[in-house]
Amino acid sequence: LQQALRQENIEALRAALARSEEVGLPEWERDEHETVVHLMMSLQEKKQKAKLRAAVEAVEIRVDDMVRILSEAYVAEYTQLDDFTSLQVKLADTITDLTRKAKDDNMTEDVSQGYEDVLRRLPEAAQLATANIAISRFAEAARELRQRCADRRSVGRRREEMSSVLRELVDRAETTEHGPDGP
Repeated sequence: LQQALRQENIEALRAALARSEEVGLPEWERDEHETVVHLMMSLQEKKQKAKLRAAVEAVEIRVDDMVRILSEAYVAEYTQLDDFTSLQVKLADTITDLTRKAKDDNMTEDVSQGYEDVLRRLPEAAQLATANIAISRFAEAARELRQRCADRRSVGRRREEMSSVLRELVDRAETTEHGPDGP
């Protein structure tokens, strides 16, 4: 336990605590065991705060990294931290920019689908409402983008069909007007 504490290694601490519980340390040395549990929780919070702070302060950070960090903090129940809120706002702002790009057709269908896949990983929870609202707006913009792209493809196919029919009609008209041997 002491070595894991000195190294600030959460996994080693967790394993050492499990071993100490197997041999009955909590019953024999309750105070020491509770101190170690408290220190481990404190160390976990410190590491989570550092991860959140780094993400908030990053000039550039990928959407999937923000989603992962927020999801981990949510699961670990660190939603009360100021940096959790700050990162959630940063993610929501980024999603708002992506929504604008999707609405302005400055994004491909594949890119929008990739973002939707990543954003789906964020838990739907009251503590993540700001980000989830932005995600739902992006999902709607992405759906509209897919519809506009499908409409453009449909118009393009109809244009090609019409062009082909017109060429055929012109060819027939020229053939009929001048006969099969031409003018």
